[in-house]
Amino acid sequence: RASLEAVEIAEAGGSRFSQIMASFHLATAFFLNGDYGASEERFTEALAAARGAGTALDWQGYHLAVFADACLARGDAEAAIARAREGIAAADAGGARFQAALARAVLVDALVHAEALEHEITAVITEARELVRKSGGNSLLPRLRESEARLAGRNDRTILAAGLREAEAMYRAMGAPDPADRLARELAA
Repeated sequence: RASLEAVEIAEAGGSRFSQIMASFHLATAFFLNGDYGASEERFTEALAAARGAGTALDWQGYHLAVFADACLARGDAEAAIARAREGIAAADAGGARFQAALARAVLVDALVHAEALEHEITAVITEARELVRKSGGNSLLPRLRESEARLAGRNDRTILAAGLREAEAMYRAMGAPDPADRLARELAA
């Protein structure tokens, strides 16, 4: 609701930058509410507007990473991979280390979901971990640990379960109950 109001306020104010940023925030809100189709549609529009106007591109890597997550959430690994790679390119070009790490974390999830080759996935994990180290973006570590567990556990349920328990504990330690609870439910099933 607040994001919808922000879009209305930005439209009334007339600042193209504010309009585009409000649109990005609304796309993110749609994603967080589980409305992935609306999120993807809004991201597509906002990215086109930002690129066309040549403004509001500072967080392009971040927005593309969330866009990729929306694609992945609805099961489209191919689109998620494309958006994540686009986010990586934008973040790397802008020197935005955390955004680059986030886009790589999403790419790792998408590659695992797409059953990509192990060496391809581990290379992206290594890059993401280095960017986390450089940026201080430790909030991505549980997600990377979860992906590592899913990769290592492709053929060994014991390794998978141990890695997911570790990721769950990491999420809880950082105060992120939603992903921790999701992993707990998966482990209990």
